[in-house]
Amino acid sequence: MKNKKLGIYISEGVTSNTINVWLKHYKSGLINNLTVLKSGDFTYDALKNYDCIILPGGSGSKICNTLDWVGRAALMNYVKNGGKVLGVCAGAYALSSGYDWSIGLINYELVDKQNAHRGEAYMPFKMTDKGKKLLKIKEDVLPGIYYHNGPVWQKFVEGFPVEENVLMTFTEDIYSENGTPGQVVDTPAAVHSKYGSGHVVAISPHFEKSPGYEYVIKKVIQFLLKQKS
Repeated sequence: MKNKKLGIYISEGVTSNTINVWLKHYKSGLINNLTVLKSGDFTYDALKNYDCIILPGGSGSKICNTLDWVGRAALMNYVKNGGKVLGVCAGAYALSSGYDWSIGLINYELVDKQNAHRGEAYMPFKMTDKGKKLLKIKEDVLPGIYYHNGPVWQKFVEGFPVEENVLMTFTEDIYSENGTPGQVVDTPAAVHSKYGSGHVVAISPHFEKSPGYEYVIKKVIQFLLKQKS
């Protein structure tokens, strides 16, 4: 992992708090060889120099609109040709399908889009058997994980022929003031998908902001970097 090059999007749509958290993890050695990327760096020729691209938290729509269709198309082309992408919270929104601005690298769309901002909480998440195997995590349930308006997904196109794995699921409900209860439990909280020759992982909660569980992010990045094109 130390010899692999990671690029993290840090531009319009990413909060300063999120930037500081990721840079702290870089300085501590949790993640290595991290390069900051601006929206103008999202060209295929630039992205293909990286082994994995990270889209962090903030605003998914702002990230995508800042990248514009040119940057989004470059990222899609990068993954199609063997690249790897990790999206967390807003980054996971960006990778989703169903919005006119979304990148569509996973076959999931948001449940109840009008009330997608469900609030802030520390919640438990359940690892699936596939998630435990792929990420090499032994725990069945990861408690006290920070969640802040992360996506709650449903299939975008049923029966779409793509290799995908649900890595973990929600175990508790959360909904906005005007939202509908009962939409969250047992829905995917993290998914892995094959897109072209590349691989994508999208995660709804913030393991990078959850004390004691930051290692999950490292496990996910290690998993992505090991995937063959």
